[in-house]
Amino acid sequence: MRRKVLVADDEKDFLDLLSDILEASDYDVIRCISGIDALQLYSDNQETIDLVITDFKMDDLNGLDLIANVRSVNDNVPIMMVSGYAKDEIENIDQKNISNFFFYQKPVDFEIFLKKVMDLLGIEYAA
Repeated sequence: MRRKVLVADDEKDFLDLLSDILEASDYDVIRCISGIDALQLYSDNQETIDLVITDFKMDDLNGLDLIANVRSVNDNVPIMMVSGYAKDEIENIDQKNISNFFFYQKPVDFEIFLKKVMDLLGIEYAA
């Protein structure tokens, strides 16, 4: 069964890069170029989305607001925030207060990134 991942990033090149890597690893990807777009697409597809990956800084709706909105609908869907900002630079982010959440700081090592995606989805990694 292919897992479905929603990826939100307003930097198109990075959105395409993450999405292409996930698709090459046999995930179905919903690409979102904005936080508002991601929120709408999540609302429309929440029953089939297995993981949400979001940037922190997006022009219309930042990643924390997207996470809060997703959590108001589904407390259990895994979420990964991928950002160029350091975790301590992002106010109000504390992994202990957000369930099933992982913060990944850019630059991205794609092997580690894919292992964390598998971990969040409960998929065992075979070396």
